[in-house]
Amino acid sequence: MNRCRLVALVAAALPLSARAQLRPAARPRCVVTAHAAVALDDALDPRTPPAVLLLDTVTVLAWRDRADALRVQRFAPDLRALEDPRIIAQPVHIFTMARTPTGFALAYVERDHDLVVARRAESLEAQNVPRVIESLTAPTAALAFAAFAGGSLVAWATPTDVRVMSLDARGVPQGAASVVLEQPRSRALSLDPGDPITLRVDVSDPAVEPWVFTLQPDGAVASRSRWPLGALGPVRLGDSALTAQINPLGSPMLLRGNAVVAPAAIADPAVTPRAQLDALAVDRDLAIALVSDSSVGRQSLTRLMPDGSASWLAGVRGVIQGPATFAVQAPGVVALLTRDGAHSPSRTVLQRYACVWP
Repeated sequence: MNRCRLVALVAAALPLSARAQLRPAARPRCVVTAHAAVALDDALDPRTPPAVLLLDTVTVLAWRDRADALRVQRFAPDLRALEDPRIIAQPVHIFTMARTPTGFALAYVERDHDLVVARRAESLEAQNVPRVIESLTAPTAALAFAAFAGGSLVAWATPTDVRVMSLDARGVPQGAASVVLEQPRSRALSLDPGDPITLRVDVSDPAVEPWVFTLQPDGAVASRSRWPLGALGPVRLGDSALTAQINPLGSPMLLRGNAVVAPAAIADPAVTPRAQLDALAVDRDLAIALVSDSSVGRQSLTRLMPDGSASWLAGVRGVIQGPATFAVQAPGVVALLTRDGAHSPSRTVLQRYACVWP
């Protein structure tokens, strides 16, 4: 059977949303407009990926160094450093960073037993005294934070369960933490502050499907469901809840759905796809995925559209793996952390892309 006939048969077998991927897509492109070496690799703790966040006027970078200090640094749009790295806390075991309505917030575990939330403005001015919101009695394997109008949620994984706490706009706990899932060996958590708020729980066993919860602002669970292996999301793009998957042709795409009912897996889980979704970042009407293609040994930035189509944007090299090591900002800015091995010692490099499309 020739290739054209095979592609036609596969296209006919796909649901309408998946066939949208096969239409010719516009050819946008992203080009690097600025880059900066932010740290020598031997200064970063290799066990903890750094995090980058695009705010209105600055790019914020946070990382844990080898002395277990949590450091933060800001960069102008041209990636000029606005100050030297600032130590926020030490020693820090694990951290996460997220946008807030007035800047950004860091949630971290200090001295292995204090769960702390520190809110900052874009200027790095403190918006609250770093507040211990929970005294932990067990190690924390994963941590997530999300802010929304009027409050925020913090989620963390212990060796036996996943817990959520609601905070007000000042970062003050609204009550005791609640257990949302009795799940040992959770390895990753992600909170999306959309409507509804969603919490995704990934476990250490790669053969076990993730859990996705919808939460009330007070942390109460509204619903829960399993999520397809290899799919990323759910996320909100405009007014739609979407999930990203690799379709049977090996291309990334968005599927329209909701955060209550899990989408079906569109690819056979027994077949290893040529492409893999490494990370997904969304801002308003812009969704960018970091995609690995094993057939050519390349990673790339790809724009995913709500109609199921996708457009290749740029190839990238030396990407640092981690859920928060790249960020997007509509209408077309991407910040990406990579590792430059051409120098000795190697460096962690922050790159800023400008993306345009017809």
